[in-house]
Amino acid sequence: MASNTEQEFDAVGRGYWNCPGMDTQGSSNDADRHLHEERHPSTEVAANLISSLCKDGLHRPVLDFDFPARYVPSSTPGHGHLYIDRQICWDSYEKLLLAMEECCLLEPGYVTAAIERKATFVRPEWIRKPGPPLPASPASPDYDLVDLLEEAGAYENS
Repeated sequence: MASNTEQEFDAVGRGYWNCPGMDTQGSSNDADRHLHEERHPSTEVAANLISSLCKDGLHRPVLDFDFPARYVPSSTPGHGHLYIDRQICWDSYEKLLLAMEECCLLEPGYVTAAIERKATFVRPEWIRKPGPPLPASPASPDYDLVDLLEEAGAYENS
């Protein structure tokens, strides 16, 4: 079904969509039963879906977890830690880490260290990095090479 509605997007460009059959109760599996053709671009107010597909043609992941997960901002502005409360074996976890590295969702150094240690580690949310927080962007005038190297894990100030 074609729509004349001009599509609106969220702050990072994810598109709003509407699928008429989605407004009934049911599980997330019900979304798979509705044909793609029934989904049409929407305004934010009329939307009952948001897509990973953005106006720039790229994707910004939107995932439907059917188990608890939480995101905790870290000491570095714009960074954070995702806690997924679902048990998986190491072999599956390693595949997930490598896939996220390949998609540029995890830093290569973090993944390499995790594989060597056979576990991932982050600071607990009540522990902050020592020193002032890094500027929010490498484009910031006070962001220097040492900041960039520290953020990448390639420099340790002793």
